[in-house]
Amino acid sequence: MHPIEKLCEEYGLTRYSLAKKCGIAESTLTTMIQNKSPIDRIQVGTIIKLTALGLGEKEIIDKLKEFEEKC
Repeated sequence: MHPIEKLCEEYGLTRYSLAKKCGIAESTLTTMIQNKSPIDRIQVGTIIKLTALGLGEKEIIDKLKEFEEKC
């Protein structure tokens, strides 16, 4: 499972609702998941948009890296 999917699971969101809440195109999330994009390759702008979940940029990165290590 991709870290983005884990993030959705933790917050009880679908990929669509995460995209809407954070202002990210759902296709961007889908591409990251399908291509198994490593967290280090996610664009800074996407990380900044994920802060709509109520976490800071560093917290988002740390959480995604933690999920990535567990996968």
